[in-house]
Amino acid sequence: MKTITLALISFCLLFILSGCENTKKSNERLPSDITKKSVKNEASKIQELTIYQSADWSIINNGITGKCITPYLVEHKISIDCTPCRKLRWVYTFHINGSGQLLKMEKDDKVMECNLNKEQIKELENLIETYLKKQIMPLSLHNTIFKAGIGFTLKC
Repeated sequence: MKTITLALISFCLLFILSGCENTKKSNERLPSDITKKSVKNEASKIQELTIYQSADWSIINNGITGKCITPYLVEHKISIDCTPCRKLRWVYTFHINGSGQLLKMEKDDKVMECNLNKEQIKELENLIETYLKKQIMPLSLHNTIFKAGIGFTLKC
């Protein structure tokens, strides 16, 4: 009985070890630059935000509204209301590096129904970009390229 048990254990160990060797050999056959290229290609694609990333972005957008947009509108005596300013929204493609810093943001669209002139809109856009470049993005957004909105649209 002991002989059968020892033989069975030996066979299982041999099977497990040979399985690890096969996995190791199959990994060795893949050149490391193939793995790097596939990761690089994935990172260059625009991602759709997950629920967690959307929640993190919502917090960032609230910060932009509270620290950039609202103070700017107050300074220029424009109230956020259905008549003077009911839509102030941009859509950007954001490029975030592995440290959570904004590398660049590309404007894809803007919807404005607000009493701001072109110069004021440009000034506000620069203010928002400066604010975002000083921020460290949440971990869920590190190493991503994604589209997201900034601003607000009131339902009037």
